[in-house]
Order: sequence, then structure tokens, then C-alpha cells
Amino acid sequence: MYSFLGELGHDMLARMKFNPDEVESVFCAPLAHFIENEPFVYEMEIAPVVRDDFPYEMISFNGGYDWRRGRQTVPIYKFGDKTIWGLTARIVYNLIGILKNNAEK
Repeated sequence: MYSFLGELGHDMLARMKFNPDEVESVFCAPLAHFIENEPFVYEMEIAPVVRDDFPYEMISFNGGYDWRRGRQTVPIYKFGDKTIWGLTARIVYNLIGILKNNAEK
């Protein structure tokens, strides 16, 4: 997936068609809101679930493999009565990090 940043007029948004199976709602929010308001960031542990039938012999690990656990951050933004989370929030969070990092240079 590739993300792009652009500026659309409100009239353009009204003409766009969204897939209702993929988009719950559409609204506008100023970029400054996300720059000025840090999200709540939840950190969760990720653990692999590997079934007994994993073909270790195919990858030359006949005795099994030491799968690693990890951590993932889940940013959650509030904008008025809207909650922005999931992939959308991760894209925004990364974008804001890039913008803030470039502003410091």
C-alpha cells in the first residue's frame, strides 16, 4: 500500500465515491489537529501462533524454530466525536512523525 498526501477541496470530496464495504464514514480533519494533538498510543505484545503442522523440515529446522514475540503500537486519535484508529491512524501517525522530523532539520 502506498499513501499520498494531497489537498482536496470540499466540492471534490462530495463527488468522490467510496466502497461502503471498506469505508465506514468520510470526514475532513485539519492536518494541524494531528500535529498539535498526540494520539493515545497503546502498546501490545504480539505472539506467533504456530500450529503443530508447520513444515519445519522444509526450512531446515527439524527441531522447531524459536519464534519471537514482538510489540506493536496502536495509535488512537480523537477528533471531535470521531475515533481514528487501525490502519488509518497508523498512516497518520507515521506521516506526522515524518513531518515533525523534517521540520526539525
